[in-house]
Amino acid sequence: MSAPPPPTNLRVVSFVNGTVTLNWTNVECDKILIAWGPGTSGDADVPNQIDLQGAAGDLSYKLEGLAPGTSYVFKVEVGNANELDYQEPYSYSPWASIVWFGGLYILTYSQKGGRAFVAPLVKSPTGLRNGMPFQIGGWEDDWLQVAPFVFNGDPYLLTYRHDGGAFVSPIVAGPNGPQNGTPYKIGGWENDWTQVTTFTCEGQPYVLTYKASF
Repeated sequence: MSAPPPPTNLRVVSFVNGTVTLNWTNVECDKILIAWGPGTSGDADVPNQIDLQGAAGDLSYKLEGLAPGTSYVFKVEVGNANELDYQEPYSYSPWASIVWFGGLYILTYSQKGGRAFVAPLVKSPTGLRNGMPFQIGGWEDDWLQVAPFVFNGDPYLLTYRHDGGAFVSPIVAGPNGPQNGTPYKIGGWENDWTQVTTFTCEGQPYVLTYKASF
């Protein structure tokens, strides 16, 4: 039997008390391999691996003991049994992989010089504190609002300035952790919003805009 196609739609759907729930979609297969470990590149070798009985459809699996504030690589591949080849008992698909950023971060931005920094939230004996910050690039010096949100399980940043320019940037893996990816403009914005924020209601993301006067 030939190798099945790789899994699709691999993503993290929840992170609670150190337990990550992965979700992905398979075609019919005989075996599933899941690999994971710290890293910032989907091509990285990771030390942990488990194998499961094959199944088709939308699947989920929980991995425990993951540390907040740490970037992880998750990989899933699927295989079919080779009935006539005992040296290679399974033919495997390519790996599907994602990088996940392991918890919550603080983003700080200064219009002076267009500088932005990211720091993880980490545990300390007295509670939460910010970890070591690192600078992320590609920022202009005229943003007035920066708001994070999650869409279909993926993190983004919404940025807005008072000429009515509004942009969305995906959060991508950088050399030190998460950073803003390539932005794209979204239209239909007025130029006098006082406050822009995002929120989630019944699992759907929304934008709330406010102006002091009409």
